[in-house]
Amino acid sequence: MTAPNEPTEPRVKRPISRRDFIKALSASAVAGGVLATAFKGYLLTPSQKEEYTEALADTMGKLPKRRFGTRMGKMEVTPIVMGQDWSSELYAAGLAAGINYVHKAGYWRRLPEEFAKVKRESIIMEVCVDSTPDNPDDEEGAYRQVTTALERTGLKYFDIFKAHYGWKTVKEMKEKRGTYRAFERLKKEGKVKYFGVSQHEYIPYPEIIAAQIEAGEIDSIQLFFTYGAPQATVDILEKAHNAGIGIMAMKVFATGSRKMAANPARMTALRSSGKVGRACYRHVLELRGKNGKPIVDCAVTNVRNFDQFEENIGAVASKSVALDGYDFIA
Repeated sequence: MTAPNEPTEPRVKRPISRRDFIKALSASAVAGGVLATAFKGYLLTPSQKEEYTEALADTMGKLPKRRFGTRMGKMEVTPIVMGQDWSSELYAAGLAAGINYVHKAGYWRRLPEEFAKVKRESIIMEVCVDSTPDNPDDEEGAYRQVTTALERTGLKYFDIFKAHYGWKTVKEMKEKRGTYRAFERLKKEGKVKYFGVSQHEYIPYPEIIAAQIEAGEIDSIQLFFTYGAPQATVDILEKAHNAGIGIMAMKVFATGSRKMAANPARMTALRSSGKVGRACYRHVLELRGKNGKPIVDCAVTNVRNFDQFEENIGAVASKSVALDGYDFIA
């Protein structure tokens, strides 16, 4: 079954002439329409894709930035960030939209040329270290994964060392410290800066996040979070954010799309009627704590085509927000 923001693509795409390409591009721009719809079913040449990307960025506008907690200095991120596993043809569009964070950058076999052109200090690169759930005491394995990734990509350092998948128990987090020891070594060598965790759903979030707050070592937390999340999870996230921890949501569409699609009134309130992905991301990013500030700093999305890019990134892009009449507060 095709997900709501994953439209079925024609089996065979056809080329489009230069004249028809410019005509469709101009018509969409004038109407403020969805470019992906105008070119659905067409096979674009490399030069057409480049023009398309530029027009897309101009139509949607730039993304704002938010402070990413307070434990990482004055680090700011766009409310939606990209993953290493995006379709590579979308990298340029993401950078043009102002996205400044790459989740799982350490998995690249080499640094994509789009990022080789960007000043290293202008983009946040993260490495997900896989020792945590099954081998949390494997200090050497964690250390090697990071140094090997730096060699492959040619990056001088990773901004965030993220314990991928997280711990399966609080006891393991407190007693099996190999992953964290690897981080400390790498930080002393200038190869990483901050420590984060991508906490998957091994144990209830309130329990593990409470322990992570108490430990005082974690600078950012990434977790499954979407529309319909339990109030206990919302409460512990607010506590973590108030403690200075940067919060990143993941699986926002994958785990929330059905619930959101079943609530058209909520989608209308979010100015996202017919765009389930856009509604899911707006819901998560507009959630505010008792102090009136956002609880979630950013969300990572895995977009595979331009349709998804427009729907999801358009949740916060300046011109898309204005066209929707949505009041997004950065």
